[in-house]
Amino acid sequence: MAAIVPPKDLNEIRVTADEVKNIIGAWTRDVFPVMELIEAYDGFSVRSKGEHLLEIVSKEEMPYSSGQTCTKSGLIKLREDYYMDACDGNCEGRFTAAHELGHHILHKGVTLQRVADGIELPADYCPEVQADSFACELLIDHEYLKQNLGKHGLAAIAERYRLPVQKLFEHVQRLMENGELAAIQLEMKFS
Repeated sequence: MAAIVPPKDLNEIRVTADEVKNIIGAWTRDVFPVMELIEAYDGFSVRSKGEHLLEIVSKEEMPYSSGQTCTKSGLIKLREDYYMDACDGNCEGRFTAAHELGHHILHKGVTLQRVADGIELPADYCPEVQADSFACELLIDHEYLKQNLGKHGLAAIAERYRLPVQKLFEHVQRLMENGELAAIQLEMKFS
């Protein structure tokens, strides 16, 4: 089932991600401390509202998903293996945590609407694309990406910022569609 949310373009999402970076002073760090942020925010939420932001769940409780966020409460659930992966600084876990944080920030309190079968949803209306874009914008330095993509390639930039190459590739495609990157030859180097 596809869902639709109010539109947010890439520039709006980047502004939101940059505000988060500026709040915690991580703008210049290569490896954004996504788990430190989520855990600190969780502690603040417990102290101020008596509510948790983050819940770690077992593989048995969430066998088919790495994470989920309740749009009503904003509660982020991370499967225990992805949580540990994120805490260890590994790319899949970091991306999953940043993606779910994106849902928390962009979609908390938003009513998801079901998309009719056969309807192709524009990216600006898709909550999963929005959360992926938020995660990439949070985890990488946009200006570094623009200036160095042609020099270093996707794999090197993904490694520098510890995010999955495929997710960076998809993000670069969105940037190109948005006219933010010139049409350049992208080579995906997995070695």
